[in-house]
Amino acid sequence: LPSMPKQVPIHYGADYLADRWGSKYEVLVSPLICTIAGLILYAGIKYASKQEKKGHNNEQIGLLLAIFTMIIIQSQVYYFLYTAYFLIEDMSILPVNPIQLVFGLIAIMLIVIGNVMPKLRKNSVLGLRTKWSMLNEETWKKSQRFGGITFMLSGMILLVICLFIKSFMCVVYALLVLVVFLLVDVYYTYKIAKPYQKK
Repeated sequence: LPSMPKQVPIHYGADYLADRWGSKYEVLVSPLICTIAGLILYAGIKYASKQEKKGHNNEQIGLLLAIFTMIIIQSQVYYFLYTAYFLIEDMSILPVNPIQLVFGLIAIMLIVIGNVMPKLRKNSVLGLRTKWSMLNEETWKKSQRFGGITFMLSGMILLVICLFIKSFMCVVYALLVLVVFLLVDVYYTYKIAKPYQKK
């Protein structure tokens, strides 16, 4: 911070060009947000772990999710510290833009989380949670197994999108993939809960 210029690029438009400059001290906002996010995640993990009667699966998976989330947030903090320090006005000249970086990390997180989701115990914080998946232990287990598969699939598709699309369309395609898989997951929980609701 002491060696930064007084005025640095603070905000970029959809074309990756700096559209606002400001005081170098504004870059301190991002680390502050990161710290607050970390504390909220930690509180959520502790709450989820209390809902687990046996073992520590929820706490371990929650910590894994929290670590990945913090890596994603921190990647943006360091990315914009870099662009501020070197006064980069056009992010398109960089090998990876911030959108590719974020969604690429989210893709990896989805693959890792999808792999461990079936181990989650029933709770109200972590996992594929709908009123149908939380109906009983059986619907919960089936939902987490199915969700684990769809999480990994969506993560792999996101990785491909991030590798080949540098434009703002990366956001559009990535969000489309996430919404489609989310709808599939919700419908699956509804479908498997139907037989139990009839009883």
